[in-house]
Amino acid sequence: MNLNLDLEIIKSALLFGDVDDAMERLNKSINGIEYQNRVTREKRNMKELTFLGDLKLLLEGRISLDDFKSRVDASGIDMDNSRLYGEDTLKSLYYMLELVIDRYNIKYPSFDGKRCDDK
Repeated sequence: MNLNLDLEIIKSALLFGDVDDAMERLNKSINGIEYQNRVTREKRNMKELTFLGDLKLLLEGRISLDDFKSRVDASGIDMDNSRLYGEDTLKSLYYMLELVIDRYNIKYPSFDGKRCDDK
């Protein structure tokens, strides 16, 4: 499981308006962690699982961006200032999510694949 790779694929899919692809990758990542936990009988990557679950709730419109931010902060996942993710990862993620949710009116499974004011 590589959260950084999965997150980059999800972000790029969202930026291009391909919400179905983003949700497919999100579900695949969540299922992969859950499968790994069942097979090994250990609770690995629980912070990542919580983060991805919250991201899914956000894209489905069940929680707001502010709720997502507070849940990520409470989960204790540390993406900022690490060698794996780089600086200000969460800050840029929040900005990007706010942009695409507003731009494509995302409340999965419904979304507008065209940008606002496209004809």
